[in-house]
Amino acid sequence: MLLDKSWPTVARAHALRAVDDIAMQHDDVDAEPDLIRALHNGPPGLRAEAAALLGRRDKVDGNVVKHVYRRMQRDTDASVRAACATALGNFGDVDAAAPLFSSLDETDETARAAKIEAIRNIGYWAIAPGFVNSADTRVRSATIESLSGVCDEQAVSALTFAVSSGADADTRADAVKGVVASVKACRAIQKKETVDAMMATLNAATRDEAPAVRAAARAALSALADAGGGR
Repeated sequence: MLLDKSWPTVARAHALRAVDDIAMQHDDVDAEPDLIRALHNGPPGLRAEAAALLGRRDKVDGNVVKHVYRRMQRDTDASVRAACATALGNFGDVDAAAPLFSSLDETDETARAAKIEAIRNIGYWAIAPGFVNSADTRVRSATIESLSGVCDEQAVSALTFAVSSGADADTRADAVKGVVASVKACRAIQKKETVDAMMATLNAATRDEAPAVRAAARAALSALADAGGGR
């Protein structure tokens, strides 16, 4: 039934889930080959379901991760790309971070949001500075969005790099707004040194050559002062 094109997609998806439910309960049943076949060969609804089912596993090998991110990169259907991104985020495999960052030129808002959430779930920020100044404005913007509000040393470092060294004023101003969310997140868990470093970055941004960045930095400092903690 799974590969029989005469069956409705919904029925095939239900059958796929039933097979996987059995596999999840019995160690001697392996549904991954069926899931991978459906991921690459079925209609969009079946491909998305296969990605979602793969994504609910606690552990997968590198081969499964590669199948999912290749499908995310190549699929023409946004719902499939979104499902693949969500699965990659659930896997938590750091090797998936770079393909996710690279695919942030996504034009579909739902798939874009899924990719950002997957990046945040993986939490591998060491490579983020390389995407802050991507040639693609959508990648730059989405990278900053993924970093915003994350109280992690590498994420904060990438975000403050975007404030000070972003390729254009829009990137630097967006990063300033992201820093506000990150300061609040770090204040909530009392990471004073990290907060102080971000506040210093915001103060430096008030002297940026671009008026829009200076204005964003002043607004950020004012908002943070009003929220408590001063400058």
